[in-house]
Amino acid sequence: MTEQTSTGNNRTNLCRQQVEQCLTAEMQQLINGADNGTDCWRGSKADLYEAIYVAWDTHLIRDEATGCPMLLKQMMAVVCGRMKVGVPANPYSATRKACQRKGVRAASYMERYRYMLEQGNSHPLTSQSNQNNQTTN
Repeated sequence: MTEQTSTGNNRTNLCRQQVEQCLTAEMQQLINGADNGTDCWRGSKADLYEAIYVAWDTHLIRDEATGCPMLLKQMMAVVCGRMKVGVPANPYSATRKACQRKGVRAASYMERYRYMLEQGNSHPLTSQSNQNNQTTN
């Protein structure tokens, strides 16, 4: 659904399923892409853990060796390693806490991700890493 804002810009209202699909596709690209060593997560660990959990929960990201859905622990190791964030000892507990944050004034990462998509940012997840914010000379 597209609506016109007061400034005349078209803005798309995305449902949660569409946001999850976009996040999962972006996570898949991050997992399968070449690690050039320049990615570094600039958001909170909880935001990254929540994003990983949402992508994992779709069961669409597969382990290339077995064809089975990737385990949460595997996804955590790959993504956290790539983004230079410590891998939690218990990924399930860390993601549960991240997804159930209470008393936090900020919106959940999914709400903020949806907002960034609606504002025209086609890759909100990877735009939070240093690699995509560097300028080339």
